[in-house]
Amino acid sequence: MGCSGEQDQFDLKPVCSLCGSTGIQEFRTLSDEVLYRRCVKCSTISRHPDFRLTPEEERARYLLHNNSPSNKGYVRWIQRFHDFIFRLPLEPGSRILDFGSGPEAVMSGMMEDMGYQVFQEDPYFAPGKPEGLFSLITSLEVFEHLSEPFQILLSLAGRSAGNGRLCISTEFLPPDFSPDTFDSWYYRRDSSHIMFYTRQGLVDAAVEAGFTEEYSDGVRYLSLRLAHPGTSC
Repeated sequence: MGCSGEQDQFDLKPVCSLCGSTGIQEFRTLSDEVLYRRCVKCSTISRHPDFRLTPEEERARYLLHNNSPSNKGYVRWIQRFHDFIFRLPLEPGSRILDFGSGPEAVMSGMMEDMGYQVFQEDPYFAPGKPEGLFSLITSLEVFEHLSEPFQILLSLAGRSAGNGRLCISTEFLPPDFSPDTFDSWYYRRDSSHIMFYTRQGLVDAAVEAGFTEEYSDGVRYLSLRLAHPGTSC
């Protein structure tokens, strides 16, 4: 899933794109000298716009991934996310949006095999916006690529059916954060990863956008439900 819109890199006062705070601290990693911004309110860390990939570079990066049905390790990895998602039952034939489906929509196919109506959306590989509301929206390793995550949360809330769910997979920042531990963290080494969240920071933003937290594994998975069924547009 690619970035959708960017904050003007020439802003004198950077604003956190998750919580809207102007309390921003900048730091640079020692190992590769990449500049990051950390929000003092929600602790979200964002890669500085000057150090982000172009859309063409980002798309090329995604095409390097071996995310195909023949990759048994990848399929097992998706299955763990499925086990998290479907611990709560979903009506047969329900409409699901695979948000950020990627070059090969393996997860979509797995959910279709379970008897659901699955729609794909990805700015590079499945352009366009499927119409209608969805009982479930899945977001597998997408939120770390988004430049405007709160706006995406708002949009997804508006596309959720009454009592609809949003299930996110993105690895949360380690609780023992420091510039040194962040520097060595494998997850930030992917140059297409530009946003990093604490679980609580992402939950608070989701609540502001209209969701309520259901459950989380505390590491990378988060399940949300529309807080006020029937109010989505």
